[in-house]
Amino acid sequence: MLDKVIIEDLCIDTIIGVNEWEQSVKQKLLITVELSCDVKTAAANDQLRDTIDYAGIANRMLAFSSTHHFQLIETLAERLAQLLLAEYPIQRVKIYLRKPSAIAQAASAGIQIERGREK
Repeated sequence: MLDKVIIEDLCIDTIIGVNEWEQSVKQKLLITVELSCDVKTAAANDQLRDTIDYAGIANRMLAFSSTHHFQLIETLAERLAQLLLAEYPIQRVKIYLRKPSAIAQAASAGIQIERGREK
């Protein structure tokens, strides 16, 4: 069984949306990620180098989201999953991406995806 490193409700400001006005203004997104990995070595050694650096991952997602713009939150979620699997020693990633301003009468609208390494 794999362990999970979790980053909850990371606030990202990015250009996203299908409407013309959305292509010129940054909007807030909330991202929660679950990263499946093995943390036994880190727990035994108490060393950051032996685990997933969640601050580094958060900064990487912030940097990616500020330089890449998409119409759909589905596309952003997929690209973030690909990025995390390619750059970090994780087996699976689950991403919950929410757009608080998507529907006036709702707290948010969003997507959840889960991706893993090819076997």
